[in-house]
Amino acid sequence: ALDSMLLVQEVSDKEINRKKAVRQGFLTLDALEKLRLSILLGEVTGDQLRSIRVRMEQQKMTVLDPRLRVLINDIEIRAAVELAKFGS
Repeated sequence: ALDSMLLVQEVSDKEINRKKAVRQGFLTLDALEKLRLSILLGEVTGDQLRSIRVRMEQQKMTVLDPRLRVLINDIEIRAAVELAKFGS
C-alpha cells in the first residue's frame, strides 16, 4: 500500500513539473512574441530585452533537451547583443 502511495506521489510530482514547464514555455513564447512586435514597430525597450535575457537564463537551468538549450542560448545571445546596442 505504501509503495502504491509513493508511486502515485511520484507520478503527481512529474505531472506537476510537466505542467509548470508547459506554463513557463507558453509565458516565454508570449514574451518573445511581444518582443518581436516591439522590434517590428521600432519600440523595443531595454527592459524587454533584460526580461527576455533573465527568462532565458531561468529556462536554461531547467531544460534538458539539447536542441532547446541551443535555441535558448541563441535567444540569450541575441538579447545580449541588442542590449549592448542600447548601452545597457
